[in-house]
Amino acid sequence: MNQRTEKDSLGKKKLPKESYYGIHTQRALENIQISNRTLDPELFYAIAEIKEASTKTNLQLNLLRKSEAHAIIKACQEIQKGKFDYDFLVDIFQTSTGAEAHMNVNEVIANRAIEFLQGKKGDYSLIDPIDHINPEQDDTDVFSNAIKIATVKKLYSLNYELTSLQRSFLLKSKQFKKSKRTNLNLPVTNLAKEFHNHSTTIKKDLERLDGTMSSLLHLNIGKNTGLNTYLDFRKKTISNLKKINNVPWKQAHNQIETTQTTTDFLETAEILKTISANLIRITNNINLLQPNPEIVGILNIVCSQVIGYEEAIATSAQINQLNIALPLIAHNLLESTEILTNSINLFNEKCIKTLKPTKNIYEYHLKNQKDQGTLSNRYRRFEKTDLDRVLKYRQLTKT
Repeated sequence: MNQRTEKDSLGKKKLPKESYYGIHTQRALENIQISNRTLDPELFYAIAEIKEASTKTNLQLNLLRKSEAHAIIKACQEIQKGKFDYDFLVDIFQTSTGAEAHMNVNEVIANRAIEFLQGKKGDYSLIDPIDHINPEQDDTDVFSNAIKIATVKKLYSLNYELTSLQRSFLLKSKQFKKSKRTNLNLPVTNLAKEFHNHSTTIKKDLERLDGTMSSLLHLNIGKNTGLNTYLDFRKKTISNLKKINNVPWKQAHNQIETTQTTTDFLETAEILKTISANLIRITNNINLLQPNPEIVGILNIVCSQVIGYEEAIATSAQINQLNIALPLIAHNLLESTEILTNSINLFNEKCIKTLKPTKNIYEYHLKNQKDQGTLSNRYRRFEKTDLDRVLKYRQLTKT
């Protein structure tokens, strides 16, 4: 394997010559191998968006030369298109506030920008991962903002799928007007009303989702406290970010509080948990209509996983050591949103949209309910008779 050598304050390291990551990432790969899984690519794209926005600001503030800024911006845009996914390798379980992931992106941007300036990878005299890619920023604000950006994008997709599911339930409430069936809570219920109830439940979940998305739109860009940061840096960077991804970001009212707490992430996880709990209840009810049981089972399994992830996020949010659990929170939150989105789409397309009123199904369930009731009565009679015999035997043996 062809290699190149890079040097930092700890010494020298050999890296694969074709790699765009640098010595900091190489040390992370050697020292931290827990899960052999890296973070969601959307998180790295989000960091690249922040870097593009901040580079444009630094150019406006005359902190970078035009040639440097243009090379960096072009590299950031390539990352956002997924060109360097194979260079983002740091483990999910990493130390600090996402420093390894942050530096991984900085190094990839720097080495690609160096190439645009006709240099060779590792020649950080042209573009340095810290001095040129990271001015006016630090690990905590970049990584936490990247989580928000990536999460909001995934929540847009979840919102779309939930809205589609709600509409499907409304449509079924019209198609099933004359249909009745058994219900786990009521002897006989009108299916139109039942589907309408499911639609109302999803509508409430959508309202909750809108609320947490609004909270996530507040960003804390610019070195936590804002000390040693240009006054216009935050405002200009957020304005640039809006233009990059067309999302209405806002500046956080309290920069320090937003940086120190993970409340927004915890709130989002709790909403996903609520949605999952509601979907489990709905699917258990819908399953009595005999749609595709495998798809219903998949959605139940996914919802169970999302509920479990929420518990891990809640525990991580309580670790009060410079938010060292941010990478785990990022992984759990982004994966929860993605698998929930995909499974809702599958459930809607393969189960709900294909449901049709069939008289025989409802007659079967009505008959089956009566049979179950008769059978349970038989069991109760047997249990009582059996108990009487046991008590009588004990009395005889005592005497």
